[in-house]
Amino acid sequence: MERTTSAEDLTQQLPDDLLANVFRRLRTTSPSLAAPRCSDNDGEDDVGGGSDAATTRRPARQCFRRLRTTSPRRAGPRCVCKAWRAIIDGRRLLKDLPSYSLTGIFFHLNGEPLPRYFSPASSSVNIDPLDYVDTGSDAIKCLAITQHCNGLLLLNDGDCKESWVLNPATRQWTHLPTPPPMCTPGMEDVDHVDRYMDFHDRYLVFDPAVSPHYEVFLSKYVPFIPLSDINKLVDPRIQEREWPPSIFVLLVFSSRTTRWEERSFVREGEAAGTIRNMLHVPPSNHWYAAYWQGSLYYRQHGVFMRVNLSNHNYQVIKPPKGSQKYLFGHYLGKSKNGVYCALDHGPKLRIWYLVETGDQIKWVLKCSINDSSYHKTLLGFHPNKETVFVFQRPSKRVMAYHFNSSKTEDLGPLTADRVWLSFPYTLCLMGELSSNKQ
Repeated sequence: MERTTSAEDLTQQLPDDLLANVFRRLRTTSPSLAAPRCSDNDGEDDVGGGSDAATTRRPARQCFRRLRTTSPRRAGPRCVCKAWRAIIDGRRLLKDLPSYSLTGIFFHLNGEPLPRYFSPASSSVNIDPLDYVDTGSDAIKCLAITQHCNGLLLLNDGDCKESWVLNPATRQWTHLPTPPPMCTPGMEDVDHVDRYMDFHDRYLVFDPAVSPHYEVFLSKYVPFIPLSDINKLVDPRIQEREWPPSIFVLLVFSSRTTRWEERSFVREGEAAGTIRNMLHVPPSNHWYAAYWQGSLYYRQHGVFMRVNLSNHNYQVIKPPKGSQKYLFGHYLGKSKNGVYCALDHGPKLRIWYLVETGDQIKWVLKCSINDSSYHKTLLGFHPNKETVFVFQRPSKRVMAYHFNSSKTEDLGPLTADRVWLSFPYTLCLMGELSSNKQ
């Protein structure tokens, strides 16, 4: 009874002509959802074809009866039009949706301008190549995925000057405005270094269970300067400052406001070191991050940052014990129980789980996988299972290693020599993307 009442309430909120238009479009975006069934037992298929309002509203009630509270299909009608989105968002009909399932893995190969997509044999979801994204410039020949978060992708051009947010499931994207200039936190009086050494990373945050809007965080870090040039460019007194500073400023783009703004975060706990320590740390070209329970986790200068987006605090987290000496080979990601870190070095693959209890944060070794092959590439974590994906280069196969059972699963062939970046992908039908919105 409650489900029927909810459907009637929803259909009464739209005028007849708009409701008819919604269902015409719904037949295109979600035909299986809008199609009449014999069991519906009312014989009315032509939405808006008569003058009787009941003729228009009866199929709407049927449609919403088919939407179960645990079904991700509830997100389908949200893509039909703004009025339909407003009703679904306003009544928070998506708040109980479970985590979306893994559908495949996006990956980059050296020298190729666009990412590729690997789909396991068990997946029935097809994702088109990303060559349909209109960059607005013939000069932009390369699009690189730098982040994935709950179904949305953050793309950069080859020079990391332009950015786009894309939903591959709906083929909608938006171009982000150019961020305003910002000095490296703690080095505001050394802007001459920033002018020609702009080191920053961008991170995407999106939680469709909370909001249809997304945010992009731009984090600047201490530039890499060769030891022989450090004292020439940076005053020794500045080098002794702690880093990151007690107040860490990030640039944030919000799809709700469609603009960049500065947002300050207060450090909890100790700093990672001094600016001097960071000046000679080479930047990583792997921008992996994780978003978990309202906090953004990412790696910078050999340590991990946890940025709490609700209370505007941040904390420095040391890398797992035994992994500090390795500058490269770390993969940070989200899996079944939270934030995980993997280190791929030689024949051994080690995986840690971040345990957060009260004020205590520590890495706990989850498993250590010995593989005779040195020629493998870590592809990422399964979002809902304690599983890590690995590309075996000699056999050109994608393998899944299950933590608890120690079982190995062959997911299929991957025609590639060396994978540069990779992002496990979960399909989502939500997200406010305006550049080519339907």
